[in-house]
Amino acid sequence: MRAHPGQIGRYQPGLPTLWVRGPCVILAWREFDGAAYALRVQSSGDGGVHFGTPRTVATSATPTDPPLFVRDATRPLLAWNREGGGLQVI
Repeated sequence: MRAHPGQIGRYQPGLPTLWVRGPCVILAWREFDGAAYALRVQSSGDGGVHFGTPRTVATSATPTDPPLFVRDATRPLLAWNREGGGLQVI
């Protein structure tokens, strides 16, 4: 685990969002590599002191809105709207 999120994203990362419940912190963001969009997440179980390796949870060949965590959810749920694909809850 990393001591902080470090550099976020490999390509064009942007529009991050956070979900925090107790010591659980999840950071999500959208990346664009020039051809496709990726929804990526990185999590911490110790209040953000250390973060795991970023991972891709969804991709889209069409433009997307920024990801947003569903407010007041009891578990982390990401809403991601994709052009032509509609709203996806992850």
